[in-house]
Amino acid sequence: GLPVLLNLYDPLPGPLLLISDQKAGKTELLKSLALSASRMYEADEVQFSVATHEIEDWQELESLPHCAGILPVETPDARELVSSLYEWASKQRFTTGGFIFPGWSR
Repeated sequence: GLPVLLNLYDPLPGPLLLISDQKAGKTELLKSLALSASRMYEADEVQFSVATHEIEDWQELESLPHCAGILPVETPDARELVSSLYEWASKQRFTTGGFIFPGWSR
């Protein structure tokens, strides 16, 4: 695939969805982003939540004040998190001109 560049100083990217093959390093990339953000910003400036099947992979970050929760995907809290991120992204799409990727439609 093609490389993806993220401007992490720009709040508009908002939620990040990462899809790839198994064992491709998705979890390690996301953990690195979360840890880096927690070192660069105060907890009132940036927070993260994780919905995952692999809770144990994220336990090392759970104690950070930036961590709003590590949630098993099958819980109502995880479904509510994903739903609220979807709503937020949908509002951003219509209020800011959007961030729709070529070839993707709702």
